[in-house]
Amino acid sequence: MEVEASIHFDTMLRFSGSPVLMCLQLREEQVPYREIFTVSKSAGSQSSTTRKGRQGTVPGREFALHRANSKVCSLLLMAEE
Repeated sequence: MEVEASIHFDTMLRFSGSPVLMCLQLREEQVPYREIFTVSKSAGSQSSTTRKGRQGTVPGREFALHRANSKVCSLLLMAEE
C-alpha cells in the first residue's frame, strides 16, 4: 500500500486590539488510498491465485500544539463566524 500525505501549517492573526492574537494550526488532510494484493489457495492438486484490492480514505486530523494556542484559536474562529 502506498499513501502520500501532506501536512498543512496555517496561521491566523488578529492585529486589531491589544494584545495581538495569533493562532497556529497543524493539520493533515484526508488521503485516499488503494491497495492491491494476491490471494493464493490450494486444495490437493488444484491451486488458484487471485488478485484483489480495496480502497478507502485515511481521515484527516489536527494536531494540538499547546493549550494556550488552542484557546486563542477558539476565540479567533468564533469571531470569524
